[in-house]
Amino acid sequence: GQGDRGKKGKKKAKETGTPDVIKFKKTREYWLLKECVTIMESMPIVACDPLSENEYMRVSRFLNMVGLLAEHLQVNTKKDYRFSYHHKYLAPTPQFFPFGYDADVIRQARLMQDKQSITFNGEEYKFSEKLRSQSEEFLKEVDSSMSKISSEIEPRLRDDFGA
Repeated sequence: GQGDRGKKGKKKAKETGTPDVIKFKKTREYWLLKECVTIMESMPIVACDPLSENEYMRVSRFLNMVGLLAEHLQVNTKKDYRFSYHHKYLAPTPQFFPFGYDADVIRQARLMQDKQSITFNGEEYKFSEKLRSQSEEFLKEVDSSMSKISSEIEPRLRDDFGA
């Protein structure tokens, strides 16, 4: 009969770690940590890879996950730099909230790498070498920071947080 076939579906993974770790693995924050590592596995190098809309969305998702983790940990950082270093014609306008920053900042920095100028109302405005150099450094720093974040999380997930 039908009862002979046994259970269908996946076998549930064995829960490992200390009781606190097992409890933590059922939280939203654990899922966020795992998602950061998963996204990072297919993350483009923002400083030089051609970035499709899907790749910008992947970068945005990673930044969002890190922002949610920072919010959960109640990381308090100064945000005044968002306003004091923001060029008045650069979009997007900085926000005091949310945590992290908008992936469109990366899109704008890439624009400066990929083009020599921008055109508004039929008039061309050249990007200065200093601005292009700073945008390149910013993109390299974004890549480095995203890699560092993931490389700190991934081994802890693998070894059950040293349990």
